[in-house]
Amino acid sequence: PMTIILALSCLAAPLRDRASARIFNYEFLWEEIESKISTLTNIVSACEKLKCTPIPLSYSRHTSRFFSLFLLSLPFALVKETSPLLVVGIVAAVSWVLFSTDEIGHLIEEPFGTQSEKQVRLETQSHPQGVCKEIFASLKPDEDG
Repeated sequence: PMTIILALSCLAAPLRDRASARIFNYEFLWEEIESKISTLTNIVSACEKLKCTPIPLSYSRHTSRFFSLFLLSLPFALVKETSPLLVVGIVAAVSWVLFSTDEIGHLIEEPFGTQSEKQVRLETQSHPQGVCKEIFASLKPDEDG
Protein backbone atom coordinates (compact mmCIF):
# COMPACT_ATOMS: atom_id res chain seq x y z
CA PRO A 1 0.00 0.00 0.00
CA MET A 2 2.75 2.47 0.81
CA THR A 3 4.30 1.82 -2.60
CA ILE A 4 1.06 2.78 -4.28
CA ILE A 5 0.84 5.93 -2.17
CA LEU A 6 4.41 6.82 -3.17
CA ALA A 7 3.50 6.26 -6.81
CA LEU A 8 0.48 8.56 -6.43
CA SER A 9 2.71 11.22 -4.96
CA CYS A 10 5.16 10.78 -7.86
CA LEU A 11 2.30 11.15 -10.32
CA ALA A 12 1.17 14.40 -8.67
CA ALA A 13 4.66 15.97 -8.56
CA PRO A 14 4.64 17.28 -12.18
CA LEU A 15 1.66 19.51 -11.32
CA ARG A 16 3.86 21.51 -8.98
CA ASP A 17 6.83 21.75 -11.33
CA ARG A 18 5.04 23.00 -14.44
CA ALA A 19 5.81 26.50 -15.65
CA SER A 20 2.11 27.22 -15.99
CA ALA A 21 1.38 26.01 -12.44
CA ARG A 22 0.54 29.48 -11.10
CA ILE A 23 -1.52 30.53 -14.11
CA PHE A 24 -3.84 27.49 -14.14
CA ASN A 25 -3.81 27.02 -10.36
CA TYR A 26 -2.03 23.65 -10.61
CA GLU A 27 -0.12 24.44 -7.44
CA PHE A 28 -3.37 24.56 -5.46
CA LEU A 29 -4.43 21.30 -7.07
CA TRP A 30 -1.08 19.72 -6.14
CA GLU A 31 -1.43 20.89 -2.51
CA GLU A 32 -4.92 19.41 -2.35
CA ILE A 33 -3.75 16.07 -3.80
CA GLU A 34 -0.79 15.94 -1.40
CA SER A 35 -3.13 16.67 1.51
CA LYS A 36 -5.35 13.73 0.52
CA ILE A 37 -2.30 11.50 0.05
CA SER A 38 -1.09 12.49 3.52
CA THR A 39 -4.49 11.57 4.98
CA LEU A 40 -4.40 8.25 3.14
CA THR A 41 -0.89 7.60 4.49
CA ASN A 42 -2.13 8.13 8.05
CA ILE A 43 -5.03 5.73 7.49
CA VAL A 44 -2.75 3.06 5.99
CA SER A 45 -0.35 3.47 8.93
CA ALA A 46 -3.19 2.90 11.39
CA CYS A 47 -4.22 -0.22 9.47
CA GLU A 48 -0.63 -1.49 9.52
CA LYS A 49 -0.61 -1.11 13.31
CA LEU A 50 -3.79 -3.19 13.53
CA LYS A 51 -2.33 -5.79 11.21
CA CYS A 52 0.81 -6.14 13.29
CA THR A 53 -1.00 -6.48 16.63
CA PRO A 54 -0.68 -10.14 17.61
CA ILE A 55 -3.55 -12.21 18.98
CA PRO A 56 -2.52 -13.70 22.33
CA LEU A 57 -1.16 -17.23 22.10
CA SER A 58 -2.88 -18.09 25.39
CA TYR A 59 -6.28 -17.77 23.66
CA SER A 60 -5.32 -20.37 21.09
CA ARG A 61 -3.89 -22.72 23.71
CA HIS A 62 -6.92 -22.34 25.94
CA THR A 63 -9.39 -23.27 23.21
CA SER A 64 -7.28 -26.22 22.06
CA ARG A 65 -7.03 -27.58 25.61
CA PHE A 66 -10.74 -27.10 26.21
CA PHE A 67 -11.64 -28.93 22.99
CA SER A 68 -9.28 -31.79 23.86
CA LEU A 69 -10.63 -32.15 27.41
CA PHE A 70 -14.22 -32.00 26.19
CA LEU A 71 -13.62 -34.63 23.51
CA LEU A 72 -11.80 -36.96 25.91
CA SER A 73 -14.75 -36.87 28.30
CA LEU A 74 -17.45 -37.06 25.61
CA PRO A 75 -17.35 -40.88 25.14
CA PHE A 76 -17.90 -41.44 28.87
CA ALA A 77 -20.98 -39.22 28.77
CA LEU A 78 -22.38 -40.86 25.63
CA VAL A 79 -21.81 -44.53 26.51
CA LYS A 80 -24.78 -44.59 28.92
CA GLU A 81 -27.14 -42.86 26.48
CA THR A 82 -26.33 -44.61 23.16
CA SER A 83 -24.91 -47.87 21.93
CA PRO A 84 -21.11 -48.24 22.02
CA LEU A 85 -20.98 -48.45 18.22
CA LEU A 86 -22.62 -45.04 17.81
CA VAL A 87 -20.27 -43.45 20.34
CA VAL A 88 -17.31 -43.83 17.98
CA GLY A 89 -19.14 -42.14 15.10
CA ILE A 90 -20.53 -39.34 17.25
CA VAL A 91 -17.15 -38.59 18.86
CA ALA A 92 -15.46 -38.64 15.45
CA ALA A 93 -18.01 -36.21 13.98
CA VAL A 94 -17.89 -33.84 16.97
CA SER A 95 -14.08 -34.01 16.99
CA TRP A 96 -13.94 -33.09 13.32
CA VAL A 97 -16.28 -30.13 13.83
CA LEU A 98 -14.46 -28.76 16.87
CA PHE A 99 -10.91 -29.23 15.61
CA SER A 100 -11.75 -27.82 12.18
CA THR A 101 -13.27 -24.80 13.91
CA ASP A 102 -10.09 -24.49 15.96
CA GLU A 103 -8.00 -24.65 12.78
CA ILE A 104 -10.14 -21.96 11.15
CA GLY A 105 -9.49 -19.86 14.24
CA HIS A 106 -5.74 -20.30 13.72
CA LEU A 107 -6.09 -19.21 10.10
CA ILE A 108 -8.09 -16.15 11.12
CA GLU A 109 -5.31 -15.17 13.52
CA GLU A 110 -3.02 -14.62 10.49
CA PRO A 111 -5.36 -12.95 7.98
CA PHE A 112 -2.49 -11.31 6.08
CA GLY A 113 -0.33 -14.40 5.67
CA THR A 114 2.60 -15.95 7.48
CA GLN A 115 6.05 -14.49 8.05
CA SER A 116 7.50 -16.15 4.93
CA GLU A 117 4.78 -14.60 2.76
CA LYS A 118 5.48 -11.20 4.33
CA GLN A 119 9.19 -11.59 3.50
CA VAL A 120 8.37 -12.21 -0.17
CA ARG A 121 6.18 -9.08 -0.21
CA LEU A 122 8.95 -7.02 1.39
CA GLU A 123 11.47 -8.16 -1.21
CA THR A 124 9.19 -7.09 -4.05
CA GLN A 125 8.47 -3.71 -2.42
CA SER A 126 12.10 -2.81 -1.67
CA HIS A 127 12.51 -0.67 -4.83
CA PRO A 128 9.72 1.94 -4.89
CA GLN A 129 11.47 4.04 -7.56
CA GLY A 130 11.45 1.03 -9.87
CA VAL A 131 7.73 0.63 -9.23
CA CYS A 132 7.18 4.33 -10.05
CA LYS A 133 9.09 3.90 -13.30
CA GLU A 134 6.98 0.87 -14.20
CA ILE A 135 3.80 2.80 -13.49
CA PHE A 136 4.96 5.78 -15.55
CA ALA A 137 5.96 3.47 -18.40
CA SER A 138 2.53 1.86 -18.41
CA LEU A 139 0.69 5.19 -18.51
CA LYS A 140 -0.11 6.58 -21.92
CA PRO A 141 -0.07 10.38 -22.06
CA ASP A 142 -3.11 12.02 -23.54
CA GLU A 143 -3.06 14.59 -26.32
CA ASP A 144 -2.60 17.52 -23.91
CA GLY A 145 0.70 16.11 -22.63
